[in-house]
Amino acid sequence: MLPLFTLTIFLGAMLVFGVQPIAARMLLPSFGGSPAVWSATSVFFQIGLLVGYGYSFLLTRRLAPRRQPLVHLLALAAPLLFLPLSLRLLAAPSALPPALSVLGLLTVSLGMPFAVASTTGPLLQRWFSLTGHRAGRDPYFLYAASNAGSLLVLLSYPFLIEPRLGLDEQSFAWSLGYLLFAVLSVASAAVVLRRAPAAIEADPDPTLLAASRSGPSWRTRTRWVALAAVPSALSLGATAYISTDIAAVPLLWIGPLSLYLLSFIVAFSPRVRVTSDHVGRLLPWVAAAVVIPSGGLLILPVWAVITLHLSFLFVAATMCHTRLAEERPPTTHLTEFYLLVAIGGALGGIFVSLVAPLIFDGVWEYPIAIGLALLLRPAHRRLPGQRMMIAAVVIVLSALVITGLGSQQALTLPDALPSLALAVGLFVILLAMSYVRPVLAITAFAILGVSVWGAGTSIYADRTFFGVYRVTAGEGQHNLVHGTTLHGLQRLDPSRRTMATTYYHRTGPIGQVFAARGGQMDQIAVIGLGVGTLASYGEPGQYFTFFEIDPAMVKIARDPGLFTFLSDSAAHVDVVVADGRLGLAADVGSYNLLVVDAFSSDAIPVHLLTQEALATYAERLAPGGIIAVNISNRYLDLEPVVARVATSLGMSVLVQHDTIISEEETAEGKSLSRWVIIAAAPTNLAPFDEDERWKAARVNNDDRPWTDDFSDILASLR
Repeated sequence: MLPLFTLTIFLGAMLVFGVQPIAARMLLPSFGGSPAVWSATSVFFQIGLLVGYGYSFLLTRRLAPRRQPLVHLLALAAPLLFLPLSLRLLAAPSALPPALSVLGLLTVSLGMPFAVASTTGPLLQRWFSLTGHRAGRDPYFLYAASNAGSLLVLLSYPFLIEPRLGLDEQSFAWSLGYLLFAVLSVASAAVVLRRAPAAIEADPDPTLLAASRSGPSWRTRTRWVALAAVPSALSLGATAYISTDIAAVPLLWIGPLSLYLLSFIVAFSPRVRVTSDHVGRLLPWVAAAVVIPSGGLLILPVWAVITLHLSFLFVAATMCHTRLAEERPPTTHLTEFYLLVAIGGALGGIFVSLVAPLIFDGVWEYPIAIGLALLLRPAHRRLPGQRMMIAAVVIVLSALVITGLGSQQALTLPDALPSLALAVGLFVILLAMSYVRPVLAITAFAILGVSVWGAGTSIYADRTFFGVYRVTAGEGQHNLVHGTTLHGLQRLDPSRRTMATTYYHRTGPIGQVFAARGGQMDQIAVIGLGVGTLASYGEPGQYFTFFEIDPAMVKIARDPGLFTFLSDSAAHVDVVVADGRLGLAADVGSYNLLVVDAFSSDAIPVHLLTQEALATYAERLAPGGIIAVNISNRYLDLEPVVARVATSLGMSVLVQHDTIISEEETAEGKSLSRWVIIAAAPTNLAPFDEDERWKAARVNNDDRPWTDDFSDILASLR
């Protein structure tokens, strides 16, 4: 009996987590990657989970145990009408706003299967408590199995599923999984129908009956919501901060989300002996270890900083979720408990994903979540002992040693003493305050947070769904940065203001294209605006059309107080606010040059690099026109990806790995870059095919080309 319920819950969790990346990938070709699309997708799954949990709550609250399985069997059968999964039930983008179109499409296509699958955890745990099994008095350990299923599919998708299966195959596999899940659910329902009434009559526990009548207080319910909301916000906030301001590494989001799920497993597993009191005592240590190095007192290697942030996330989430596990109510209120946990998780996610980008110009939700996590610690009144103080000093000294190992310059003790003394002092003070006056400690953390997350020399800052943009000034230039990624710079000297910089330098690959063909091109399209650097190549009589998905980027590029590439251009410049692929598909222009420039960080918009996307670009080329793709990337090798897609369409490809060969280029702001040029016929690539700087692109014809149905980010990692 127990293996049946465990397997059913495990599989249901896999289905709930597994359908989300499938749906997101299905939406991209038709709707693009606009903020409205992603926000609507996020809201849909949060609402769907709440609907599933709310259904479980009402079903177990309103109906007798014998009737619950019969009603649920009908619910299990309804999703069969929507299999295999597909978003083709409605015509894609309509006259409705994108958010409403996405919500409507997802609701009609995936709403029923997702909601029914999401009922599994709470409902089957409640049913198991009615079977008379000896473990049924406290079935919350099955929540660990549920999160184990979620964790398994999370790790499997980018490493096993996506590289091997196309979207249609993934959809078919999910449908088979649902059929198996339905069969297991029917078997579980049969067990409940056979055993539940007898079990209830045989053991009417008076304690449980009394608890059922009284129920948890509203204060307790509120605390449950808070204990679920803070780890959810902390997980998303840490992901945004780490991937934006520390290292824009592809797939880095897997780490925080995995630790978030693992904390549930640790908290609800009966085999793990950990209490919120024990974890809560550790939390200030990790918080201080995160804030002090981030404030610049100790300069740690990137891997050490990421480890500290992930450690805090795991400790804080484990503390909150362990408190939830310790306060779990009797099984009569089990489904209500999980409904409140789901509400908390949704509130945390909505705050970080939807509210924070509207009200903050930085990743402020992350330090806020850190402070709230400290507030949720169990109360402690005892000062750390001598051993703890010694350990604090040892930790900071160890950090200093790591700093020296990670630095290219030797670290001398006299230079290090001031920072070391300040770091040790702050560390010990924060620890002591956290145990005696938690509110004062959180205030201290907030003051430090201002220097950590609010510091900078920005002359302009804006935040959108896509991240935090900052314009900094220094050394006679303005720079646009997004976390650790430089999106463009412009010299302020009037004599150098119109000079192309970074990836677009006149001696670089794209500069060579304009030098060789500039006089032959009157129509140029560019996907990705940046600060509008390419407009500096414009000549009278030429027309530049930029396609930019983020209106905030357009605002920055058009502000003459920040950048003037667009206003200084001799060409006529238009900017279309749209997803590049969708914008071109709706366009009727014919271009001599089409530049695709949207891959300079880890956030690769896959739908811009598929066969279908390249075919769309090719349709917009004038006779003899070429496509230039900027594949410069710190972490991904996109050359074989683009080359394989191009050759699969019978197109010709050349690549150049540019270098900096003079101090003059460095002084002019040139960056290393890699560019691919593509044309329908080899003759269209003249004169570059005779230039020794341009080489035949690396391509493996045995590789599967990326399509709207298939992509493999993992294989592209350097």
